[in-house]
Amino acid sequence: MAEIYDNEFGIVKLIQRSNIRRVTIQIRSHNSILITAPHIASRNYISNFLENNRLQIRKVIEALNQQNNKYYTPQNPPPTRFYRWKLIRTRVNAPTMRFVGHIVHVSFPMHYQWEDRITQETLKAMLVDILRKEAHRYLPKRLTELSLKHGFQVKGLQIKRMKSRWGSCISGRKINLNLYLMLLPDHLIDHVIIHELCHSIIMNHGEEFHRLMKSINPRYRDLDRELKEYRIDY
Repeated sequence: MAEIYDNEFGIVKLIQRSNIRRVTIQIRSHNSILITAPHIASRNYISNFLENNRLQIRKVIEALNQQNNKYYTPQNPPPTRFYRWKLIRTRVNAPTMRFVGHIVHVSFPMHYQWEDRITQETLKAMLVDILRKEAHRYLPKRLTELSLKHGFQVKGLQIKRMKSRWGSCISGRKINLNLYLMLLPDHLIDHVIIHELCHSIIMNHGEEFHRLMKSINPRYRDLDRELKEYRIDY
């Protein structure tokens, strides 16, 4: 892995391989920026690509910094699609969670503080459970709808907790979808599902794959860029 020094972002890591078809930027934090590029791309071309995307990188880093400084409270509960949260501190011995209709009642012992690490980790674990519940409710139905609409055939679906991918497609037309998709807006969930449906026919990211994506949505590249503004950090 090579490195590029940028006056604003510091050290930017660079991976160049022959099987990479285009230049992309991955941003985890201000101190973790990775560029992947084709082996034949020159350093001058890569530097220009970084410069042309500088404003967008700043916006993403700013959003990440705001996200990292956020913690869940009764006024700022975890994000879920179908459930509302009610968080309280009361006279219980340990954190508890129960469902009443579409309301999630979460109780913490009185000595727990909202900003404490153990409180936040407990809420994130509860969030994962609820996102999994929501994903099993929403994603299979939406996958079926989009498959029928665009003429795809899928042999199976698994909903998983994945740290680096929104979805994947394996041989046999079996699709994996990330439960964290439930944190995305509807149009981006559809975009990820369609991406994986296209992989059920074409397993690579070659020109044929991109033609298929474009035939379904001519603006799919815009959605690719929008999706990069979201990250999995739970």
